[in-house]
Amino acid sequence: SGTNAHVILEEAPAVAPLPEPPADHSGPLPWMVSGRDTAGLRGQAARLAELVRVRRAAGPVDREWLAGVAKGLAGRAALEQRAVVVGTEVEELLAGLEELTKAERSLPARTGSGVVFVFPGQGGQWVGMGRELLDSWPVFADRLAVCERA
Repeated sequence: SGTNAHVILEEAPAVAPLPEPPADHSGPLPWMVSGRDTAGLRGQAARLAELVRVRRAAGPVDREWLAGVAKGLAGRAALEQRAVVVGTEVEELLAGLEELTKAERSLPARTGSGVVFVFPGQGGQWVGMGRELLDSWPVFADRLAVCERA
């Protein structure tokens, strides 16, 4: 009746797949915990410690599971009170969580480890992206230098 529609379908250009991150999950794992207040932070740490104890009672806890928990925690909301428990083995992570559950007040930051974790938000989509930004964007490099000095 006079109305025409034209559609052109075409195959999208081939895109090289992104490299997969290493699957060995070696090295220290950061478990990020947060709460609206100190009591909330302690409660979150207690629930996470209980999850670890239940999982461990069911059988050996492997690095892949520990890394999966770290990834899941990194994707959660960062509330007002925050802490990071770092460990390479389940016992280290559990001890850190238990220390958080017993804290009567906010824990001071520990320094001197020589290791810094930077979670840049946008920019972690693929391996090496942060390094590329550091090399090519002076504003990014300047802000990262401020973080390093802090």
